[in-house]
Amino acid sequence: MAKNIYEYIGKKELFRRAQNVSYIELPKIKDLVYSKYEGCEWLENEKITIRSQACGTWILIQNRREHEEEILCGYDGEGNFSRHYVNGKNIAVKADNKSSERLKILMELDLDNLPEQLPDELKGIRTVY
Repeated sequence: MAKNIYEYIGKKELFRRAQNVSYIELPKIKDLVYSKYEGCEWLENEKITIRSQACGTWILIQNRREHEEEILCGYDGEGNFSRHYVNGKNIAVKADNKSSERLKILMELDLDNLPEQLPDELKGIRTVY
């Protein structure tokens, strides 16, 4: 019997990765049909196609009605892609390396007893879009 040589991230993970960084508005996951074949996997309906190769390190999102296309490359395993292209143009990546650190610090803050000043860890790290 042939051994399965391909790894797939699955329907939910593929949708989650695309949803976290895409500028294209995506439908609900239940409205998409999942398929896979020889190392490629995709979610699609009549309007949107989300394709993945190389176990999710490369993702293509297409809005067929609006002729929009996004390509995400270089997944780091923490929810970030190193390169992001919209209609062939390289754009700045939404998330930065410090975003997960900031989120951890913010989650630890007591919202009922906020300090008057920001903690030192949050002072100098800001993201401008």
